[in-house]
Amino acid sequence: LTNAKLFRANLANADLSFADLYNAVLTNAKLFRANLTNADLSFAYLENAILTNAILTNADLTNADLEGAFDLDSADLTGVTWSNTTCSNGSNSDDTANGGTCS
Repeated sequence: LTNAKLFRANLANADLSFADLYNAVLTNAKLFRANLTNADLSFAYLENAILTNAILTNADLTNADLEGAFDLDSADLTGVTWSNTTCSNGSNSDDTANGGTCS
């Protein structure tokens, strides 16, 4: 799924564990309750994605863009790799105020 164009895709409840979503476009995607455990979401575009109760355990969000993403606070973010990630509020995970995370 590298470079996949999944704009506005309905991936609710999908099992995307270990998926290679490098540089994927998931803008406005419905990812509520999706299992993204160990997924590679580096350089992915998740603007305005719905992440309600999504499981992102150990996912790689390096250089990912989550600006405007909904319900990130309800997602399981245990062990996520944050590096130069654009957070849902537009800030960067690397900003000192964010402590290296978007959670």
